[in-house]
Amino acid sequence: EWRVRGENFGYQSPFTAPINFSTVASGDLGKQVIELQKPDPNVVTNTPNAVLFSWRGIETATSYIFELLQVKDGIETSVATIPDLTALETQLDTGTITEDGTYKWQVKALNNTNDTETLFSSRNFSADTVDPPAPNLTAPLADATSSVNTAVQFTWEFTEDGDTNSAISAVFQLATDAAFTNLVQANVTLETNTYSYTPTTTGDLYWRVRGFDAAGNEGPDTDARKLTIN
Repeated sequence: EWRVRGENFGYQSPFTAPINFSTVASGDLGKQVIELQKPDPNVVTNTPNAVLFSWRGIETATSYIFELLQVKDGIETSVATIPDLTALETQLDTGTITEDGTYKWQVKALNNTNDTETLFSSRNFSADTVDPPAPNLTAPLADATSSVNTAVQFTWEFTEDGDTNSAISAVFQLATDAAFTNLVQANVTLETNTYSYTPTTTGDLYWRVRGFDAAGNEGPDTDARKLTIN
């Protein structure tokens, strides 16, 4: 309901009698938009067939259509279509996605009573089920030597991570034995391909690196590399 009164610097009138009005949901879906909820845009997952896709409903929709497309070299190819959905979420059948890469999921609403529908609302995500490769250790070289209280710069390089080229982070380990039972630096997580450490005692040190990617895949450790501190 709404009402009005008049005011000046010193006085105000009574409110008018209230007038009621109502809002109703339009059955015409042509100008309405589906609001997607999960997953977030551009996520990377290593379990693509287990992803739960969800969206916010439209009151006058009678059903929804879900479609999955693979995006490769700028071309979109339909992989799966699920029509006549009345729930506001769905999952893929096991084995629907068999190839890593970029995918687009989209949903539109239909009103079968007046034969109208929304446009598709869409988001992209990536499937990455491949573990990152072991990095190439670049410095220091195997069996190198250094001095006490001198900073040592450890560096390595990763190759691209499969079809998705997802970013690879590193886990760095430094130990006094080749079995890595006596860790000096344990599981240091790094976004860069370098780590600086200043030894304070003489003796042999062993170091190795492994990678993990944005999808949660974790690669193998490199072979241990020895560094002698004099």
